[in-house]
Amino acid sequence: MAIYVQQLETFIRVAEEGSFGWAANTLFISTPAVVQQISLFEEHCGVTLFKRSNRGVQLTPTGQALYEDGKKIIALSNQALARAQQIEEDSKETLQIGTSPIFRARVLIDAMTMAREDELPLKFEIPNLVAELSQMNNNFDLLGQKCDLLETIYCDIAW
Repeated sequence: MAIYVQQLETFIRVAEEGSFGWAANTLFISTPAVVQQISLFEEHCGVTLFKRSNRGVQLTPTGQALYEDGKKIIALSNQALARAQQIEEDSKETLQIGTSPIFRARVLIDAMTMAREDELPLKFEIPNLVAELSQMNNNFDLLGQKCDLLETIYCDIAW
């Protein structure tokens, strides 16, 4: 996801490729769409960015300056977004669910569904408890230590 103007990325791609057609191929859009984006971008900015010819396009001095700054803008935008996403991820509480790889993770599915519906800031971890879960009499000791929720087969005696 980009937090900058899409036309800026299209402009940079055209500048790097030297052609509307080649830029369109790398952006997976049509050539007329690229031409339209660049024309609208130039109109919006009030500057001419390219010298157009039969052999492609070449940056004007104005275009060269915007190209250099535009690359920095995109890099900074990507860094800012990554930083914001990391802060969001770090602010989430972690819910560890102990489950067996052999059995369905019904608790996990229900917990994730409820968290999503209630928009709870949670992230989920499934710790590797294969060895611990194979020892039936030790499963409940895992709660609060290695997991917050436990999903396993149990019998009334163990419960």
